[in-house]
Amino acid sequence: MKRDKYYIPIIFVSIISIFMLGVISALPDDLKEFYGDNYKAEKSITEGLKKEEVSNSENNLNDEDVDDNNSMNSNSKDNNSKNGDSKDNNSKNSKSKDIESKEGDSEESSSDEGNEKSYTVDPNKPMIALTFDDGPKSGVTDRILDDLEENGGRVTFFVIGRYTDEGNNRDLIARASSLGCEIGNHTFDHVELSKLPEDQQIIDQVRATREKIVEITGQDTVILRPPYGSVDERCMNLINDPIVLWSVDTDDWMYRDPPRLLAYIMENAYDGAIILMHDIYSETPDGAIPAMKLLREQGYQLVTVSDMIEARRGEYKHGVKYGEVTP
Repeated sequence: MKRDKYYIPIIFVSIISIFMLGVISALPDDLKEFYGDNYKAEKSITEGLKKEEVSNSENNLNDEDVDDNNSMNSNSKDNNSKNGDSKDNNSKNSKSKDIESKEGDSEESSSDEGNEKSYTVDPNKPMIALTFDDGPKSGVTDRILDDLEENGGRVTFFVIGRYTDEGNNRDLIARASSLGCEIGNHTFDHVELSKLPEDQQIIDQVRATREKIVEITGQDTVILRPPYGSVDERCMNLINDPIVLWSVDTDDWMYRDPPRLLAYIMENAYDGAIILMHDIYSETPDGAIPAMKLLREQGYQLVTVSDMIEARRGEYKHGVKYGEVTP
């Protein structure tokens, strides 16, 4: 009877085992592999996790794994979906940055055009007219233009007609005009008009340079600065143009000393002043450009002579001398 007690459980276990083997053998191959070789699934999961850490694009598990594997595949798809969203977002961000960049460029371009078109002079704010005679000259005039283009402001250049066709002077004059600077007349040969014996000589000296300015810039000019400031009643009657002199003579041609030029401009600057310099000496921009920076910082508007006259007087008058244009 004791042996029967042991036989019954053994027989029962054997029957159950045979039954389970039959069940397993009847299972589909994928479930059979899972139940029979579960370690393979664990190994796949572990490898999948490692691969996911290295690259989310490589974390797909074999379709043969079920339950946990499906869960992993689901997570993998979610991760891939997130990664896809991330890529889409990155793409959108990239496109957004491109659009912003283009819009920024467009705004900047529009702003530049707007500044050119909307350039106005506030008559209630201090202003000063910097003027440069005898040029242009490569290596000098272009440095002044570079500063104006970068930092804003306008100045007036009084050009000598006979030099306009030398080197790249035409380009310099055209560039100055395109930046909104004023091109004034300084006669054709830089002669002392009042000492010319014939009336026609005076007329020709002014007319020839005026024609050169129109030819280069497409814009007419009527303001004249007579060399040495020499102009008498006869000249005034023959020319009948506004005569622009100056109120601050820097003597930059004499000293050619940038620190002195800078100090002199700042010591003598005032609202409505017309400052005389020459853009044919390399030392002039060395002193003038720092002065322009300081004048801006002090609130001065850097304007052309005509802008200042129009802002303060409404319009300039022919046959009148302008040495300053105070409020």
